[in-house]
Amino acid sequence: MTEQRRLTGRDGRLHVMTFNLRYASDSSPNSWADRRPVMRALLREERPHSLGTQEGLCHQPQDIHADVGEHYAWIGTSRAGGSRDEFAALFYDTWRPRPIAYDHFWLSDTPELIGSTTWGNSVVRMARWMRFVDLSDGGKEFCVLDTHLDHHVQVARVKSVELIASRIAALDTSCRC
Repeated sequence: MTEQRRLTGRDGRLHVMTFNLRYASDSSPNSWADRRPVMRALLREERPHSLGTQEGLCHQPQDIHADVGEHYAWIGTSRAGGSRDEFAALFYDTWRPRPIAYDHFWLSDTPELIGSTTWGNSVVRMARWMRFVDLSDGGKEFCVLDTHLDHHVQVARVKSVELIASRIAALDTSCRC
C-alpha cells in the first residue's frame, strides 16, 4: 500500500466509525466467535481512521487491535474504571491522525467520579474523546467523541446529551468535533 493511500483512505476524506460490539456472548445469535470474523472483514475493508466502540469486554478491543493491524492504537477503560467490566475504546490509525489529548468522563452529575450514575441509569454510562492532528490535512485538529447512551431511561439520555454538549463546547474552538 502506498504512503498516500494509507494516509487518505479511499477518497481522501477522514473516515470515522462507531461500532457497538454487543457484549462477547458465547451463545448464538450473538456469539463473539461468529461475529468477530464479520467485524474483522468490515473493518479491514473500511479502514477507518478512527473507530469508537461500545459494550466490549476487555478481550474484544484486544481482538480488534489484532484484527486491524499493528498500525492501529487505542485507548479505553471500562465503565467501572477497571479492566473486567464492559469496555469503551477509541481506536485510531497511526498513519493519519496523531493523538494530542484525550479524556473520559461518566454520564452523571459527577462526571469525574469513575463509575458514577445519578440520573436513574440502568447501567453505568460514559464518554471518551480524543483530539488529533490530521497528518494528511495540513495539521488541522479534530476531535472524536464516543459514547453509549442509556437504553432505558429518557431523563438519563437527555441529561447525558446536555453534559456531552457542554463538554464539547468547552473544548478549544480550533478543534472540529
